[in-house]
Formats: sequence, structure tokens, C-alpha cells
Amino acid sequence: MKLWLDGQALQSASGYRGIGRYCTELLRTLSRMRSDIEMHVSFNGTHMDEAVAASDRMAEVVPRAKFHIWFGAEEGAETDTGFSPGRQLSEQALLHHVRCLKPDVALSLSPFEGDTVRLSPFAPPRSFDCPTAAIFYDAIPFRFPDFYLPTPGFRSAYQRRLDSLKSFDVLLAISDYAKGEAEELLPGQEVVNISCGLSPDFASRKNGAIVKSVETLMGVGGPTLLYVGGFDRRKNLKRAVKAISRLEAPLREELRFVIVGDKQAAEIEELKTLWVTHGLPYDHLVFFGFANDDELVSLNRCATAIIQPSLMEGFGLTALEAMSCGTPVIVSNGGALPEVVGSPDVTFDAEDTEDMARKIAWVMKRGKDVEKLVEIGRERAKSFSWEDTATRTSRTLDELVAKHRPVDRPIQQLRVEALQAVKDFKVAPQDTAGVMSAAEPVNLAEPRLFVDVTSTARVDHKTGIQRVVNNIARFLPAACKSAGLAEPILIGSDAPLAFFPVELGNSRDWDAQRESRITFGARDTIIMLDSSWEFHALHRDILRVARLRGARIVSVLYDMVPLNVSGFCHEGMPGVFAAWFKNALEYSTDFICISRTVADELADTLEAINFPRKMSLRFWHLGADFSAPPGVREKSNALTIDRSTFLSVGTLEPRKGHEVQINAFEKLWEQGVDASLVIVGRQGWDVDALIERIVGHKEYGKRLFWKPGLDDSQLAHLYSRSAAVIASSYAEGFGLPIVEAGHFGVPVIAGDLAVFKEVAEGRQDVHFFQTGNSDSLVSEIQSLMDKAEDTHEVLPAKTWKTSAAEFLSSIMSLPAYRTHVPRDGGGIGKSQLGQTAMTDRVDVDASHHVSLKLISQPTISKVNDCVSILIRVTNETGAILSSETATPGKHSVMFNSVCLNESRDFLDDRIRQKPLVFILAPGQSQIYRFDVPRSDIDAGAVNLLVAVMQEGQGLLGRPLEIDFASRLSRDEFDPLQVMRDGLLRAELPTD
Repeated sequence: MKLWLDGQALQSASGYRGIGRYCTELLRTLSRMRSDIEMHVSFNGTHMDEAVAASDRMAEVVPRAKFHIWFGAEEGAETDTGFSPGRQLSEQALLHHVRCLKPDVALSLSPFEGDTVRLSPFAPPRSFDCPTAAIFYDAIPFRFPDFYLPTPGFRSAYQRRLDSLKSFDVLLAISDYAKGEAEELLPGQEVVNISCGLSPDFASRKNGAIVKSVETLMGVGGPTLLYVGGFDRRKNLKRAVKAISRLEAPLREELRFVIVGDKQAAEIEELKTLWVTHGLPYDHLVFFGFANDDELVSLNRCATAIIQPSLMEGFGLTALEAMSCGTPVIVSNGGALPEVVGSPDVTFDAEDTEDMARKIAWVMKRGKDVEKLVEIGRERAKSFSWEDTATRTSRTLDELVAKHRPVDRPIQQLRVEALQAVKDFKVAPQDTAGVMSAAEPVNLAEPRLFVDVTSTARVDHKTGIQRVVNNIARFLPAACKSAGLAEPILIGSDAPLAFFPVELGNSRDWDAQRESRITFGARDTIIMLDSSWEFHALHRDILRVARLRGARIVSVLYDMVPLNVSGFCHEGMPGVFAAWFKNALEYSTDFICISRTVADELADTLEAINFPRKMSLRFWHLGADFSAPPGVREKSNALTIDRSTFLSVGTLEPRKGHEVQINAFEKLWEQGVDASLVIVGRQGWDVDALIERIVGHKEYGKRLFWKPGLDDSQLAHLYSRSAAVIASSYAEGFGLPIVEAGHFGVPVIAGDLAVFKEVAEGRQDVHFFQTGNSDSLVSEIQSLMDKAEDTHEVLPAKTWKTSAAEFLSSIMSLPAYRTHVPRDGGGIGKSQLGQTAMTDRVDVDASHHVSLKLISQPTISKVNDCVSILIRVTNETGAILSSETATPGKHSVMFNSVCLNESRDFLDDRIRQKPLVFILAPGQSQIYRFDVPRSDIDAGAVNLLVAVMQEGQGLLGRPLEIDFASRLSRDEFDPLQVMRDGLLRAELPTD
């Protein structure tokens, strides 16, 4: 059976509430029980962010290859614009979309969506190409029009949807109560009660440990009444507050009312005001916010009782979940709640606060009669299973298909009929044609492999990444041929239209190629190979649409340097990279990294933010090719380079550690060691002072050399004649010079980075020194010179050809190196990125704080005409830190810095703020750069004071003061003493 699902219910607010939970569990169970059901789900591209989030929640149920997307033309919410021409066109586009997919049966997960947002529900005509069904939850707006249908626009939109239910072949009601409502409102309509179930995943959590967030909230003791749900007026929370106020002392003063669920600030304030007005203790009304399943189970287990005071419910899932946890439940007599709990002893009149108060007092005593009902409730909960609901649903759908004669019409006929249906709509013909065309699913006969080379194809700056791009693209076709795959298609995109085919080294034809737009489909694999970070905003929407059509999107991650050691990067790079990284997390199905170390760093980051969906992590290693053939290297005095010459290869930039190399060789020269250093690499950013030091050095041209531009043959010549290669970077994603050195059998002296050790695995000729420590480097150089040999046996080295084959294999055939799985299963209620924004104050004390440390002497930067200072920041608080915040104006964490004069007074009242690049995880250290402008120095600035602060909290650690004028870090005074009252608030002990 081919089952089509309207995914719009998961794109609206319903998707994060009971409807979303219901649909996900029903479909997951149905998929598990019926392997012969092929599910397809379609999303409305008008709400792209919501479509992406919904697809992530559905990915565990429906294969991504069965995802589809269509684009509506709604001008706005129907409650505002009415059943407008654009909305009429949207509904016809969706019908055309479904007809093109040709399912055996079409199922609307919620037929009432789209009244207040730009979504258009599936509303089939009475006689459609396939049988149709819709899930009916309740008719609450119809029963409470004053609450839910306050304007003619609301009433009209709701009534149109209610009337459309008459056209479905069958309605699937979630309870006997809902079935009765549907039959009353829609006489003659076939309705089947499929009931509701309890998630086995939820049940399996019942015996787990109490999660920390709940333990902190509920650990104060005393009677606790729990409510889980929304703030709708029919939820009757105000009467619940009034009922609590009617309790007798001391229960009234002791009882804590805990409310779980996402709420608006205005709603919270309104209930708080009501609570206090009725004389209840202010701090006994607690708002937990959204709770995942682990937290929800823990809340139920910790609560004395749970209340559901609704005026009406279509089912009552939260009551069922509490019953399964053995938590006493009291519910109103509204809707299906009595049907769920099964006992009149635990129900009360929803509109009678005295009756409600009596039930609260009774259940809080936890007498024998209550405990008996708890056991009855636990057993009753077992009778509601998703297997039973899925079985009823399956049987009903089978009967529908059996009754229906299949209709199979060619696409051309469908197009003619679709255009005929919309010809009288007051919509521009070109817009009509575009919407109907975009509604057609993308059908691909063969799988395709696309490789993004945008940046390199536009302008090849010969960077390290572009070297990788050129070589992988060069050898990938042969690897694909060997693997029996179609030849890869190189693509680019530098305009907000689409990707198009490009050629490396041929940027002149881009204008013509922009017209050859590629439409991605479910059988496509898109590899984002290039460092096209500056185009992330253009690529984002195109790639999200591709993923919604089921395409696989693999992003290449070269390193996490801009996030973790941003102080070594060009000023604009960290922000651009962080924006790209966030987008890549949204649209990617996989990441492939250039080393296992980078993959592990990425995995740690995803774990830290609890990224809310699964992500496959892969890696491969880079290669090296030179015109000179490898072999046994022999020493020769035919060149000026001899066994005492050491080679450094890499672009000159701050993180490469060239200063450490020069410092080490100056110490060797002072000791009378006759050794030479040859630096090969083009000039990068902010190294003017370094270049001046090199070319102005007394040993320049004698024992210190800089070769900014060498071709491969010249570089091979240097490799083959050097005593060793030095790799001194502070941070890297790989370590290509180590591989290249192995190509010629040249020993390596490398900093003790994890990635360098990974690249050097199995090599006996790689020696490590302490990163950033020139004395340690001196020791390793001397040790190597003392035991240097005239020849070295060359080890097998990976070429770019083998690297390309490994790259392809890692993506297309091998299992993932690691798979990130969210701790709580992800899903409903989660940000697309996880915990990347601050939601609360950070607790700090003398042992749990943020520490700052100067990691190098201040240096003069000619790029920005300033003094640059590198500081290591370490998060010892136990909480994620971020400059982003869920609530504007609250909880954001920032660096605050201010300049001091010689008297150690503030230079002026300006405090400069610097945000964190992404997040700083607990236990993590990052390196940031702080610049003191020349104008401040001219005005008398000699010291810089840096502090980490949180809005509404104050200092998160002791500030750090740097005396950059004398190039020293001063520790003999207490920086806290220079804080001005009201400017920075210190709450940490000073000892």
C-alpha cells in the first residue's frame, strides 16, 4: 500500500503539541507493523523552517527518499485574507501534487490546519483519484466559539474546514467521544474510533533515574500538583488556581503547582497575577517550560498528583502517561477524559471549583483509596496501546483501498485538468503555471552525484582547501568509475537561483551556466566539498529544499578552528564560518571530516548542544602527489641544503606557529648549532610583523630562508633534501606536510596536537614537541640532529588518487565512523540546532566559573593598527555558554573589555562587547583575540581589562588585566578592585 500523508499538521503549532505526538507515534507503530506500507509525506515549502523541523521529526518514521515538497501561494492567514485566490490556488496545487504521486490512499493528519498561518489543508473533492481519510481529534472550537472563533474570519475558516470533512471517505476518531462528536456534526459520515496509545519509548523511561533538571525543581519536598499542557482557555487553568485557593491550611500554603509546557510571557504573567491575587505563595507557582520524554516521566514520578482540569479534551494523553507512571490523576468531566481514566472517583465538574478543590485535597492525602485507584490506573493504562491503534487504522485503510478502483492517468492529462481547475482564479497566469509546476514531484530514473566547487571555480586562490578541492575533483571520476557509479557533476551557485554545472578553471562561462538550473531529487547525493562559506545564505534554501525532496547532503568539514580558536583567524572569518556551520547543521544529512580528530571534535560539539536529530559523521585522509618520484633519499652536498636544514611548509598566518620556529632556531644559533630553517608558504593575513622579522633577520639568506611561491617540483626538491619537516601549528584539521614528508621519507617534528598524532600513526620518524613551546622544539631538533642518518626508507604514502577513492568509499559504501544520536531522542519542541542559546542564569562560585589566561605576549598588528592580545577562556561552570539567548535582553554571555590608563582608571566609559563565536561547552577552552586600537593607545591606554559577563547575572569569573604597554601580564593586584560600581557587578569571592 502506498500511503500519502499531509505533513502540514507537523509544520504548524499542532506539530509540537498533542497532535504532533499522536501522529508521530501512530505512524511509527504503523510502519513497524506493516512493512508493505510505503509511506510518503509532503511538506508545504511556504513555511520552510517549519518544514525542515518537521522533516527531522519524521525522518525516523518515513525514509527521506519518500519526502516531497510543494509550494503554496497563500497571501496570508485565512482568518485575515479569507479564502483568497492564492489560497484557492494552493489547495488545487496540493491536489495536483497528490494526483501526481498516485498513492493508494491519502491521509490528512489534521484537516483543520492553516487558518492562522500560510498553510493550506488537504481538502479533496467528494470523488478523488484515490480514497481519502482524515484524523478527527475534536470539535473544540465549534463547542467554544467565543474562545476560539472570535471574528467572522475565524468562524468562516473553521466552518469551511469542518464542511470539507464530508468529502473524506472516512474519518479516524481518536476516542469514542470524538467519534460521537463527528457523527453528530457530520450526519452520514463514516467514522471509526482508532483510539490512542502509550508510547513504548515513554513506558521504557519509567524506571530510569530522575533527570537533573527535574530533581532540582522537585527536590524541595512538600505536596506538588502537576499540570501538563497548553494555556488555551478551555484548559481551565484559572479555575484550577481558584480551586487551589479554596484548599484549607496548611495544604493551601504548602502546595506547589507545577505547570509544564511552552508558554508565552503574557500568559505566564496573567496566571502569576491571578495566583498572587488569591493569596497563594508567589514562589509556589512554578513554570517548567517544554519537557522532553525523560523529563516528563521524571516530573510524573516526582509529583504528588497530576490534574487535567480541561473543559473538553478529544482524548487526554497526559492523563494516560501519568497513570502509566503510577501517579495519582484527577481529571474533569470534559470530553474524553472520563473515558481515559475509567473511574468516576477521580473526576470532577470542570466548572465547579469547590468540587475540584475537594478532589485535590482528597488526592493529596494519598490514602488507601487513592493508592488503590493508582494501581487500577496503572493497569488501565496498559489497555491503551499504539499497536491497537495502528491495527485499527491499518484495517480501515485496507478496507478503503479494497473498495476503490485505481485511477492511473498520464501526467499530461493531469496537467491539463489541473490548469483547467485554476483557470478562473484571479492569479497571474505565470504565477499559476509556476505554482502548479512546482507542485509536481521530482522523479529521477538514476542516482546522481553532485560536488560543490563554488569558491574554487570562481577564483582559485591556491589555498590549502582549494588544493584539496582540485585534487579530489580531479581523481573522483576514476574512483566513481571503479565503484560502478555515474561520473560526478561539479556544481556551483553564487546567485539566489539554484546550483548549476561548472568547470574548475573556467569561471568565464558562469553567466551562461546559471541558466542550466539543477533540480535535486530523492536519488541525489550532494557533496559540499568547497569552502563556500561566504555563499551559505544563498545555498541554505536550495539545499533545504533538496533535503525535503529526500536528497542526501554531505558537508565537508575541514576543521573547527574558526569556532574553537577564533583568535588565530581573520577578524571576519569566525562569524561567517559560524553562520555556515549553523546552516550546514540544518540541511546536512552527513558530515565528512578530513581527519578522525575533527570528526571527534564535531561529535563533541553535537553532544554538548544535544543536537536534536541523528547525524552521520565520517572522515577520510588527504593525499600527496609530486612530480619527483618517491624513493630512498640520499644526502648530497651538491645543494646548499644539507642534513642540518629544516623545512616548514604552510601559509604564513598566526596559527601556524612560525614565531615558535624562529624563536627555537635563534636559541640554537646562540648555542652555536649550525642549522638552517627554510619556510615555504605564501603570505597570509596579519603577518606583516612576522615578515619584517624574517626578512630583517641577520640570518636571512644565510640560515633563515622564506620561499613564498614554489611549484610542486621545487617543493619536492626541498622535501627530498631536508633533514626534517617542522609542523608547529596551534590548531589544524589535518597536517598535510606530515603526509608529504612521508612521501619522501623525511622525518617530522610536530607539535603534540591530536590530529598530528593521528596523521602520523604508524610512523617511527615523527617526533613531537609541546605545542607553542620553543624550548621543547629546540630539544627535539637537537635530538634529531644527534642521531640523523644519511638515508631514510620511504614509507608508503597516500596519493590524491587513493585519497579520492577513500573519500568516495567513506560517503557511498562504508558505515559512518560515528553517529550522533540526541540524548532524549530529539523531536518535538526542540530547536533545529539544539541548545545553542542561553535560557537561564549560570551558577558560579569560586570553583565553578569561567577562567581567563593570557597565552602569548601582546603583539603589534598592522592589519588593524592595534595591539593584539590572545586569551584562552575556559568554561568551568558546568553549563553551556553562548551569546545567543532565547529571550532578548536576558542571559546573553559576552566578553566585556575596557582600557585603563597608567593610573589604572578607566580610559573612558566605553565598554566594548565581544560575543562568543558559537558556544563554549562545559570544560572546553577556546582562544579569542582582543584588539586595542591605536587611538586608545594614543589616548593613554596601557592596560586592558577583560571579563566574561552574563546579562542579569554579572561576572562569571575573575577578570584578567593585561599590561600590554610593557608586554607583561600583571598578577600582583586584584582586578576586581578596579571595577566601578554599577558598571560591572562582581559576585565571586576575591580569594
